[in-house]
Amino acid sequence: MALDLDDKLLGERVNNYISSSEDEGEEDTFNDDEHPEYNYGSQSATKSGGAQVTAPVVDPPAIDYSRTSSTGPKGVIEDYRRFKQMEADKREQQRLELMSLSRRIAMTCAPSSIDNSVLEEDEDPEMQELNAIFEEYKTQRMNEMECLLQSVPNFGHLIDLSANDFVASIDNEHQLVTVLVMVYDPVNSRPCGMFYNCLKLLATVYKKVKFCAISGEEAGLSDKFRSEATPALLAYKNKEQIGTFVQLSEEFGDEIFAVEVEKFLMEHGLLPGTESLLCPTSQLY
Repeated sequence: MALDLDDKLLGERVNNYISSSEDEGEEDTFNDDEHPEYNYGSQSATKSGGAQVTAPVVDPPAIDYSRTSSTGPKGVIEDYRRFKQMEADKREQQRLELMSLSRRIAMTCAPSSIDNSVLEEDEDPEMQELNAIFEEYKTQRMNEMECLLQSVPNFGHLIDLSANDFVASIDNEHQLVTVLVMVYDPVNSRPCGMFYNCLKLLATVYKKVKFCAISGEEAGLSDKFRSEATPALLAYKNKEQIGTFVQLSEEFGDEIFAVEVEKFLMEHGLLPGTESLLCPTSQLY
């Protein structure tokens, strides 16, 4: 009895069974002629004359693996290389675009070897008139700034304040003067004393800055503030508070030096300039 396709898939077999059907004696054979693509080896065949011949060996078709997408290690490495190459190409394209943009917006000027008189002769008369007006305006503004700076008073020393003149020393000061008020307390005598001496030294160098000091008790501050927040520093300019710094002993450590205080004030924009005016060996506190 021949098995149908379902029986073959389910693994059914015909064991010790004699069939009387007309399909008796037939065997399932695989015809190589019907599927030549699977016949890659050397196969034997019999012609009608009974002679045994050997079919020629046919090599399997070559497969180009370079064009196939692989998900193995080689495929991952190849994808990574392509990704890095794409990144490099993108960076190069951005660099070229930036270079092109910089050429378009770059400010051009005449080389120093060209005489200014020659350039002035080549300029348009209207442009020469505008340049003259601009130079006159620039000179006028420079003179006004110099006069304004000359009106700023000099101090040159540390001023001890009381409760009566604390507000007046801030509100009645010039609009360009920075007022720095230190708040100290006898409870923290050591750090307060060091910070006081640093401001005293800085006041002799930065004479356009008003350095002041007042005790926490005189300013009417609470006991908790005086014991935990001192030494503290208050910064004012043009009648407005522009900075508050408390617990400065934690900022500077056990030893407070003038150069460190100067650097700290410069970083917060409370001293003019960006370079130290103290002597490098000045470590006074």
